[in-house]
Amino acid sequence: MGTLTKNKIAYDIADVKVSMLGIDDIYAESIEYEIKREHQANYGTGTREPRSYSMGKDEYSSTIEINMIDVVAIQNAHKGKRMIDIEPFPIVCQYNPSVEGSLSPMVTDIIIAKFTNSGRSVSDMNSKKSFELFVLHISENE
Repeated sequence: MGTLTKNKIAYDIADVKVSMLGIDDIYAESIEYEIKREHQANYGTGTREPRSYSMGKDEYSSTIEINMIDVVAIQNAHKGKRMIDIEPFPIVCQYNPSVEGSLSPMVTDIIIAKFTNSGRSVSDMNSKKSFELFVLHISENE
């Protein structure tokens, strides 16, 4: 069982559908993504307390852990390219954020990213590989 972590809130991966690079339902052991925005306090002349604030640029971060079967499928679909050689692509994450006893509509987030590492991870059971992503944009609730 895996997890989706969005802005430090974890969801059970069983309730999450991840699609990317032509594969509709990637088995992602985990996916995490976050948006941070720079903030700065603005002070008036001779004041110790901030009078206002200003905001700067957004910073995005994301990691994904994928089953090796899906890693090979992605590479085969891209003519054997290494993961780091694949151009930026959308990752669609759909999940239901409801808690037990309540109903919520499905949420769809779209992450535009590319892999920053490539490689293999092989073991006897449940082989998977963790990838850091270079994120260009995150759209929430699309």
